[in-house]
Amino acid sequence: MMKLLIFVSLIFASVMASANDVTALTVEPGKQQDQYYSYNFGSTWVNSRMYADFSLTAGEEQVDLEGISIRGQAYDATTNCPKVLPPRQTCWTRVFFWPPFEGHYYGDLMFYLKNSTIYIRLYGWAHR
Repeated sequence: MMKLLIFVSLIFASVMASANDVTALTVEPGKQQDQYYSYNFGSTWVNSRMYADFSLTAGEEQVDLEGISIRGQAYDATTNCPKVLPPRQTCWTRVFFWPPFEGHYYGDLMFYLKNSTIYIRLYGWAHR
């Protein structure tokens, strides 16, 4: 039986710019291990908005997604990920970094799968 693979890709860009690099994170939920990653938005102006797109792709088997959550004062997210992601299908979660004040910001994006969780620690800095 083929192993189920989930690919989480990071595509980052500011609102006014096109996508830059693509980074793929490969996760094997069959191992029932939590996965830990980080994403750094870098530096932006106070009240300026940036975003990063996170894609979740099912391998040969469906992915049971129990939920997605976002934490952090300057972070918000939208998603089109369903509860059950069919084989070889992709869904997206867009995380916005919109800092209201100068300083460092930390947050978390979590994908809760049936047997594990994908944790992505978020970082960003705002300046005037």
